[in-house]
Amino acid sequence: VFNYTKSLIDALKKDFTNEYILFCNESDDRFDNYDLEIRKLCKTKNNLFKKFVTFIQFIFFIRKPYLLTKDEIDLFHDINFFISPSVSAYPHFFLNKPFVFTLHDMQEKYYPHYFTLYERFTRWVNNKTIAKCAYKIICESEFVKNDITNFTDTNPEKVVIIQSPPPDNLVNCLFSKYKYIKI
Repeated sequence: VFNYTKSLIDALKKDFTNEYILFCNESDDRFDNYDLEIRKLCKTKNNLFKKFVTFIQFIFFIRKPYLLTKDEIDLFHDINFFISPSVSAYPHFFLNKPFVFTLHDMQEKYYPHYFTLYERFTRWVNNKTIAKCAYKIICESEFVKNDITNFTDTNPEKVVIIQSPPPDNLVNCLFSKYKYIKI
């Protein structure tokens, strides 16, 4: 998933018609050397009350920032459109802003014995809600696209296949003659 995210960011850096701001966890330094504006997030832990309220919001598609702090809302005030490389509702779902997200697979449907009942239920609720609210969904293959449309009742036109390109550091890697011989 990280390599897909990295490749997506590498591709977006080549788009000079839009401005991209990268949001990541406060402790994540993997993107610090990118030539993009980076905003670090310090998310608070979700207690049982927050999980319950979020669940109700997901079930009834209530896209309001009830549980976001003023600092969180301020951090995102200038963002018009979100691209999420993972299945995450934070913050775009709650701010009722348009978003694209990436769904890499639906393994819980094929390998349920590797997931607890709680994990399967959480994935089902997240996938169904986020798929319904998303502007577009990115996936890596026709197989995953079929899963998304079948398991979440999503219109196939909403799902776009973008295969994972190699990261820039691999594409731009220069090999010496010695390395070719060694390989």
